[in-house]
Amino acid sequence: VCSEATVLPPLLSAALQNGLTADLCHCKYTYQDVLFIQLRKERDRLHHKMDMFKKTLSSELLTMQLRGSNDSDAT
Repeated sequence: VCSEATVLPPLLSAALQNGLTADLCHCKYTYQDVLFIQLRKERDRLHHKMDMFKKTLSSELLTMQLRGSNDSDAT
């Protein structure tokens, strides 16, 4: 068991819950590495959420524009 392992327990369980099954106790990842990996995962998740939001928003705007043009045709 390496000295890094003493810093990891709370983070280790969080990392394992997030699908990080790498050998943390063999010091392949330091505490900082794990934080960076979690930050990258969170950043990617937020980017994906933002992309989905933009797609939804643009399709809703398009729908509203189409509705508006249909309304003006009817009158």
